[in-house]
Amino acid sequence: MPQNLEPPRLSVIVVSFNSRHLLGRLFASLLPVPGVEIIVVDNGSTDESVPYIKEFFPEILLVPMDANLGFAKAVNIGAQASRAPVMLLINPDAHISARSIEVCLQAFNDPVPSGVIAPLVEHPEGRLQTLEAGREPTLWRVATHWSGLSRFARALPVLEGHFLRSDQVPNSRQVDWVSGSCMFVSREAWEAVGGLSERWFMYAEDTDLCLRVRDAGFTIRVLTSAKAEHGIGQSDSTGSGAGGPVSHAWVTNTFDLFKLRRRPSRITAWTWRAVVAAGLWSRAIGYGRRALKSANCPEPSPIDWTQESLKFRSHAHAILRQPLRESSQNGSQPSLHERIRYAGLVCQSMHLRTVGRWSRRSLLGDSGATISLTSYGTRLDVVAIAIESVGRGSRLPSRIVLWLDEDRPLPDSVRRLERRGLEIRQCQDLGPHKKYFPYVSEDLDTFPESPLVIMDDDSMLSRTWLEDLVELHRTHPEDILCHRGWTIGIAHDHIEPYIDWQECTSSEASLRTFATGVGGVLYPPSFLHHVREKGRQFLTKAPRADDVWLNSIAIENRYRTRQVRPQASSVRAIPGTGGESLALHNVDLGLNDRQIELCYTSTHRAVLTEEDPLNRRTATT
Repeated sequence: MPQNLEPPRLSVIVVSFNSRHLLGRLFASLLPVPGVEIIVVDNGSTDESVPYIKEFFPEILLVPMDANLGFAKAVNIGAQASRAPVMLLINPDAHISARSIEVCLQAFNDPVPSGVIAPLVEHPEGRLQTLEAGREPTLWRVATHWSGLSRFARALPVLEGHFLRSDQVPNSRQVDWVSGSCMFVSREAWEAVGGLSERWFMYAEDTDLCLRVRDAGFTIRVLTSAKAEHGIGQSDSTGSGAGGPVSHAWVTNTFDLFKLRRRPSRITAWTWRAVVAAGLWSRAIGYGRRALKSANCPEPSPIDWTQESLKFRSHAHAILRQPLRESSQNGSQPSLHERIRYAGLVCQSMHLRTVGRWSRRSLLGDSGATISLTSYGTRLDVVAIAIESVGRGSRLPSRIVLWLDEDRPLPDSVRRLERRGLEIRQCQDLGPHKKYFPYVSEDLDTFPESPLVIMDDDSMLSRTWLEDLVELHRTHPEDILCHRGWTIGIAHDHIEPYIDWQECTSSEASLRTFATGVGGVLYPPSFLHHVREKGRQFLTKAPRADDVWLNSIAIENRYRTRQVRPQASSVRAIPGTGGESLALHNVDLGLNDRQIELCYTSTHRAVLTEEDPLNRRTATT
């Protein structure tokens, strides 16, 4: 296809596998739209799709593959060939009008920084009451969906499930994910997160993309003023369409995504699996009853309810066979020590929650430090436990600020903390950078001598954690201080993969020590001015890795990092939150390495190479 010199407004990416019978209708709706380029990645079709496109649609850019590479990999290939600032991912069995395309494109010009926008996707059969959009598949969200409690979410939004019902989106709104069957993605958001994860052949990669885009500071929106249609299963390359073998990938991959992001305990993973299996079984029973009723009706039903019942029963069996541990782990049974430790964490979190309900003790003291943290979504339900652990400490902060990017009703547990000294401030959604950037932008000049301590919202901190940081700051006022660090690996003038870095085993200051936010990090006031000078460059370089961004600034300005003790402090994750879900997600998908590559220049690498590495033994083992 000859390239136009003028860049297009929209790049449409279609992944096709034996979809010749669907392509003509799709192209007919897309080609009349001005300023649109269409890219078809053919996954080794055997139904003459390739010659059909070449003969009848020569203006379309065709990228033929020799084999079926899966949805995610094919889309990533198509995205590399695209040129527009906005991409539309659409299935061959989906349909969207020119008017709805214009509505979605116009929405990217709104003041809200949207990363993903989707029309309201409907289904031809009309039997599905759920939308191809919803909330992150946490234990609570799948429980409300599969138990049927989500039916009452219109009155009680806390009951919204993993899938939203059509009556829960009367107007355009923000969601956690939308389906890749018809999804508009800004190129800025796409490049910020590195495209689709190729962990899964298909299914779950669209939800994962949306969650990463959300974490990077963009919004995910469904527009009710735009409509699309999706014939589920007609273009399914797994063979799960009508008459084909049943594919369980949509439910098993969602479970894998839950484990990947949340790192749940074995008990939590077992509960998630059991809840979904029970819901699938209830659907199977309900469809079985419909099959009996249809058999007695004079008019045949357009839907084979017997087949639907068998399919959902098969899904239930499939999810129960899934391992409880995330696939990157060895799947071994937890030891007695691990079970006792988990039970202790549950008791501690319950104790802190109970104390928070009745305590009137101030959270503030005279340490001179400001604590800054952020939270979002369902984690607001447990952030009070993390803050309460601060209030039980031997030294208390002079200020503690919780930055939130969404205007939503707060749990009573958080409101009670506000009466005890917690400051709740609104800010733009900057992902994990909300922990510190709003502070350096708005409060630094007002509190120029106050060290800033950032903490996570999913950890229960020890009684002396803040005292340890503050006392060490008195003797080393220009060092960055942390409870847990890594030694940055350097080999032949390049930075080794993040996963190969070794744990820090020294309490001496070094440029090679990398502070992680787990357990808390103290930043000296003078360093914060350098952070403010760098502005929002992190949005393009490290949107999901605040620790990478801050460490790169530290190296650039020769601020050394010091671990409080030679041995890293243990971390007590609040049960059910998954602990370091964002950090582990960055590691497992290699996103940390991408962001490190963008943040650390040749100057950074030269400085790190010259630095006499502490922990030399562990750094080279």
